[in-house]
Amino acid sequence: MDLRQLEHFLAVVDGGSLGRASELANVSQQGMSASIKALELSLGTILLERGRFGARPTAAGLALAEHARRILGQTRLARAEIQSLDAGESGVAAVGVGPFFAQHIIPAAIVALSISRPGIIVRAIEAPTDQIVQMLLRGEIDFGLSTPGAMLDIHPEITQDILYEDSDAPLVSADHPVAQLASPTLADLVKHPWIFSTRFAGEKQRVIDACLSADLPPPTRMVLTDSMPVVRELLRTGEFVHVSGRWQLRRCFPDLRIVPIDLPQFTSRRFGVCTKRRDTRLPLASSLLLDTVLKIWAQDEPQLGATTDFTAAAPAPAHQASQAGIEGR
Repeated sequence: MDLRQLEHFLAVVDGGSLGRASELANVSQQGMSASIKALELSLGTILLERGRFGARPTAAGLALAEHARRILGQTRLARAEIQSLDAGESGVAAVGVGPFFAQHIIPAAIVALSISRPGIIVRAIEAPTDQIVQMLLRGEIDFGLSTPGAMLDIHPEITQDILYEDSDAPLVSADHPVAQLASPTLADLVKHPWIFSTRFAGEKQRVIDACLSADLPPPTRMVLTDSMPVVRELLRTGEFVHVSGRWQLRRCFPDLRIVPIDLPQFTSRRFGVCTKRRDTRLPLASSLLLDTVLKIWAQDEPQLGATTDFTAAAPAPAHQASQAGIEGR
């Protein structure tokens, strides 16, 4: 069993047929077939069921596919680390970033790194936490920065360190009619249009469940979007409601007067996390990028906490929050 055979095998699993796999791997179909047969012979088992409509993995093939992705991912990481060491101050830093970090911290870190280490190339991919985890397992990125919207099970090979902790609330502009009420309720909010994420269906469901528990009809007017500029303009110009971290949204839109509506139905916490592979050393270039991110965060954090208009405390920073792995998307 060698790496090339594993690459060919995964090409068949992902492509669904030897023909498609041959195109993906840029080898002849005859060569692809011979590679798969040699792999099956070395393992002493059938890995693929071949038929008129393509090829699909057997139970043994599914088990091998999971291991093969990790093996090839670790191989890519090892190659990148060796190349970065040979290159000195050059190399590629690969990071996955959620929408919040894509707008804040990472851009400043990239600018700072480009000045101090001009030979390093940064590859930043925007994605939610669940996709960041999968990219980590495949070895496509070295670490991720994101803000999970809900708690999910985390893969045992993944660890997450808390950078900050925030509290959720329905948020409206200071000119919103509900913001003028002395004691607003959920019934007041459901009369207005809401903004929900297309990626995180759980956030919409949480609002629906809260309404049903209070014997209220769920919101009927809504906008589904993951675009922060769209969210900003809707909050600024319309009577929209958006559930998010209090501090996080204030940080995204410092020019808007955002008001949190304190309700007992919304008391969950939101975390900013750094996601990495457990017991795996970062390549030099990515280690330098993460160090730059943490330095900028440490400098920026007190200022952010001091300028927020919210009555709630500023988010708990990493040195105050638990460093244990947490679940997230």
